[in-house]
Amino acid sequence: MTLVDNIARMIYSRTAHGNVVYTAGNGGSHSQSEHFTAELMGKFQKVRRPITSFCLGSNSSLLTCIANDFGYDEVFSRQVSAMSPGDILFLMSTSGESENLLTAAEAAHDLGVTVVSITDPSSHLSVLSDFVLPVIGSTASKQEHTLTILHSICAAVEELFDE
Repeated sequence: MTLVDNIARMIYSRTAHGNVVYTAGNGGSHSQSEHFTAELMGKFQKVRRPITSFCLGSNSSLLTCIANDFGYDEVFSRQVSAMSPGDILFLMSTSGESENLLTAAEAAHDLGVTVVSITDPSSHLSVLSDFVLPVIGSTASKQEHTLTILHSICAAVEELFDE
């Protein structure tokens, strides 16, 4: 069984028991985290039960409130502090060095939230993650590979609905 399959099984089983998938990233990685959330809540290729999922960067009022009151490094970790044990946090980063993602990963560990990152395997974020789906190369190739990984996870999750 591949890492993608293991992560898909974790998503399938935990969300069936009330846990939530959260996503976060900066810039292009933010766009991909929104896209992944849409595929989980809506559908990828098959009609199936929605998988509860939220992108931490999608609420601009919340994002700017936290950045203003606590600093930009806390925009994700502040939201993570409201998560529950067993939830899953997907962090996407081409560099794996963004302070706001590193603090989010640390906060997740304090709460028993599983951190899955799609990032450079030599990054600080990879060290703070429970599961790392590695991307290497240029920023563009990392972003392209990230999308392929996300679609592979979605396909694997949807296959579980047929079992």
